[in-house]
Amino acid sequence: MDKLKRVLFADGAMKEILKKDYKGAILDYTKAIELNPNNPNIYLRRAIIKSIISDFKGAISDFDKVIELKPNNEDVYNLRGLAKNIIKDYTGALDDLNIVIANNPSAFKSYSERGMIKVNLKDYKGAIQDYSKAIELNPDYANTFI
Repeated sequence: MDKLKRVLFADGAMKEILKKDYKGAILDYTKAIELNPNNPNIYLRRAIIKSIISDFKGAISDFDKVIELKPNNEDVYNLRGLAKNIIKDYTGALDDLNIVIANNPSAFKSYSERGMIKVNLKDYKGAIQDYSKAIELNPDYANTFI
């Protein structure tokens, strides 16, 4: 029965998302987490919804839990780094993107995003190096040229 409830709450959250009822989706994901607190995917989905409604601190908290439960997910480090950048936690954002790049040196988007953070930190030389590396890895990536 618990498994059925978890599925129903997760399914309900998806219906809320389709209706753009993001607060309803967060409530459904929260109920699903109460029933299955060790499922990183539910925290990840709730974090993404929190990001959509600009609750970046709440999203970061959920990303933290995802990383605690599944520490080798570079996409989550990337997403958490972007959320930290938005709330001006540039050092935290830089730390997250450094982890992504250390684990995947060909992650061209992460170089571009780290370059953006370095601009915010006024490390223009470092930003240029990161943008250059992103372009080297993928010359077609438009965001590196902006």
